[in-house]
Amino acid sequence: MREWKTRAEEPERIAAERATTEATLRGIGVKTARLVEAITSGGGEVKPLVAEIKRLEREQADLLARLEHLDGLDLAREEFDLGTWLGEVKEALADLQATLEGTPQAGRQIIRRLLDGPVTVTPRTTEAGGLVFDYSGSGRYDVALAGVVVPSGQARRINKNNVGVRPGD
Repeated sequence: MREWKTRAEEPERIAAERATTEATLRGIGVKTARLVEAITSGGGEVKPLVAEIKRLEREQADLLARLEHLDGLDLAREEFDLGTWLGEVKEALADLQATLEGTPQAGRQIIRRLLDGPVTVTPRTTEAGGLVFDYSGSGRYDVALAGVVVPSGQARRINKNNVGVRPGD
């Protein structure tokens, strides 16, 4: 759901960045016009004025590229479909579950990649006299869903789970 929240907040961030970029571009236009006016009126040393115009043109090109990137982000956001996204996540997790349950060797390899650190196992006795093992650890969903939902490197935490075992099992 973190992915969905990020995508929901993205339009505001993109709009703010677009407004800042457009304002900066307008400022560059004004500065460039003043420099051109200074050159044509003979009001100063030409070389430094031309150098500044070239620097402003490079900055303008960078900002225009940034606006094009923001347009692409807007387009990707508009094409995002929650139902499709959830279907992809469900399919990826089902594939993972099938692999974990179907082939023990492959399952162990996957679990090694999913774990961020050690798993702590704590035995305890229930009121009914049964033996229960609490285990906890942290893991990464991005490995399980690589290329489907979560960009590489963004970890998610797996919470504590309980497994019960009856005496004599």
